[in-house]
Amino acid sequence: MGAEYMCYCSFPPCFVCDCKPKRKEHFSHRMQEFPQEQVLNTLSEAIQLCESDELKVISKSQELIQLILETTQQKLDSTKNIKNNCLQIKSKFESPTTRVKVFLDNFHGVEPNKMLSCVLSLVQYKPPCLDFFEPKVPPDLETKLPVKRAPKKNFQQKLSEISLNHCSFLSSNSELKNVLQKADSLLSVDLYEQLIGDQGACLIAKVLPYSNIQALHLRRNKIAWEGAAAIAKVLPKSQVTHLNFQVNCIEDNGLEALAKALNECNLCLLDLEKNSISCKGVRHLCSSLNLSRLKCLSLSRNSIGDEGAIALAEAIKHSSLEELFLRKSGIKTKGGEAIAQGLPHSRICLLNLSGNVIVGKAIKAVASSKSIELLI
Repeated sequence: MGAEYMCYCSFPPCFVCDCKPKRKEHFSHRMQEFPQEQVLNTLSEAIQLCESDELKVISKSQELIQLILETTQQKLDSTKNIKNNCLQIKSKFESPTTRVKVFLDNFHGVEPNKMLSCVLSLVQYKPPCLDFFEPKVPPDLETKLPVKRAPKKNFQQKLSEISLNHCSFLSSNSELKNVLQKADSLLSVDLYEQLIGDQGACLIAKVLPYSNIQALHLRRNKIAWEGAAAIAKVLPKSQVTHLNFQVNCIEDNGLEALAKALNECNLCLLDLEKNSISCKGVRHLCSSLNLSRLKCLSLSRNSIGDEGAIALAEAIKHSSLEELFLRKSGIKTKGGEAIAQGLPHSRICLLNLSGNVIVGKAIKAVASSKSIELLI
């Protein structure tokens, strides 16, 4: 194959083969040898690399398929064994000669609504785990994203966390008190939507000074200012660092009680989203922020308005707050501008103002006032 060239006598450059007529035609033009062989070799290398990757993918997929098949068989065998145990017990119970013995040994005195639990315990039932592989985090993301891994099972460890989200476990506040008193190793308690009310909050307040609870989540529990005040009173004697009062009704009086305790307790996070709080309650809170240890505060979905925003703008200058959530808080341009002026003198690195009616000029002022993560 003879040499081939690109001639720059036109744009784009034209193709010129190495022949006498063409050499004569483009004699005085600037020409560059066309690297045809090099390009073809490079493309061939790329194709070989892709073919090698295809083989690797096929090989790996075959390994995974084999592993899934083996794991699936193990899970099926385990489920079949439990089913066979159930069938054996059923067979004995259906037989007139062994029915009474089976009943007395296994079901005598068991309440009807607990019969299924009794059977499942009897046959050692365990729901099959459908996670075939443990998800892996890319190395470059492992240090950036907080990855929550399941703790290793250790049946000798004491219970350190309890979550009763949406369950009907607590039929009375006395049961709640018993749970908290007996589980002295609890570090985290989540009572989402248990509707414990002020009475339940007061029971929790009696237990907190003698517990190791550090995180207390009381979302949607119909707690008013009396319950909030009871918990606030014992916060300085407790180890609570995270307190979540989302979607209750503690109002300004409840926030005032919490504000008085801030200077003497270890709270780092306080979530008061949607608690019927106004600018009056915010002013109580601001009077204590300068001496508190709070790092994260949420007043989202409370009608604090521009007055509350202005009070916060001054308070954050002298506080340890790093994250502030004011979503849908009735803040307008005036409040936004005040916060923008306070940000450069604060430690705030995350600010959420979404859902407020703040015009573009104020938003720009907030965004340019400091290097923060702004959610609008």
